[in-house]
Amino acid sequence: QLREKNLPVMSDGIPMVPPSATPPEDELVPVESWPPPGFQDVDDLEGDPLADPLRFAVPDFGDTSIRLPDFCDDPSAERRPVATLCEEFSDLFAVRPGYCEAAEHCINTGASAPQCERVRPLPHRWREEVTAMLQEMESLGVIRRSTSPWRYPCVFVPKKNGKVRMCIDYRGLNRLCETEAYPVPRPDD
Repeated sequence: QLREKNLPVMSDGIPMVPPSATPPEDELVPVESWPPPGFQDVDDLEGDPLADPLRFAVPDFGDTSIRLPDFCDDPSAERRPVATLCEEFSDLFAVRPGYCEAAEHCINTGASAPQCERVRPLPHRWREEVTAMLQEMESLGVIRRSTSPWRYPCVFVPKKNGKVRMCIDYRGLNRLCETEAYPVPRPDD
């Protein structure tokens, strides 16, 4: 019967499915456009009495990017040794954050049950910037995806330059931590 319908058949009579079978056009699901027509991008926190004052509550830490000093414009004798040193060891300077494996630290919460706090709302106007920030931090190894039962909310606040700063609210975790009576070991110990 399979051969009569022009279906490929293996030697023992079991029907063989073609490796790249494309369904007929009438069986395909139509592509959905997003956002749907008539959708308005509304910022949930616009005009919010609690969120609006945050624009002015963030301190200005200045430019946080790391740059090597440019000594080309000032060839004075007193700066030349510093310029030579910076050029010689230029591979030691980095713009991206470093990673230290010298020590491992455990957070002692005793017999406390894991806490999972709800996610805080994020204004729509920051979504693209926050997504790009999180992807960059993940690619640099600063953060990683987790399936831990412990979860604390990210809080995003505006910087004075218009960008977004990410903070994490660990107050709930700090309340559960058992305080240690001795200092954290130093990496060189």
